[in-house]
Amino acid sequence: MTIIVGKFPIDDGTEVYGPGSVLSHLGSTEERRLVADGYATFPVDVETAQEGIGLSELEDVQALPLLSLEEFEELKSDPQKEYLSELGLEPATNEPGRVKQYAEYLDTIDTDGPDTGLPE
Repeated sequence: MTIIVGKFPIDDGTEVYGPGSVLSHLGSTEERRLVADGYATFPVDVETAQEGIGLSELEDVQALPLLSLEEFEELKSDPQKEYLSELGLEPATNEPGRVKQYAEYLDTIDTDGPDTGLPE
């Protein structure tokens, strides 16, 4: 299965995965626990979720990094909206609004995040 990291980074003991990262290497029990605890979501359609953030094949991706503001600004309209939606935000209708939303989101990220229960 596959999950998408929510608002807080998840540390699996080998790497820290930022919001929007796609994880497919965890066991199904751990994935269900992270989703149930609100740290991640199951994508409705993995292919659509990938395309929305500019990816073509899940096999090529272990995790999506947290985008810098500059990287976010380079995305086209639909990928920006999808990325913000995956972060749990309601995307603004215009690009300056979405860029502002993402900048504000980056300002509020607690990089330590909540305790995920995964080994450090």
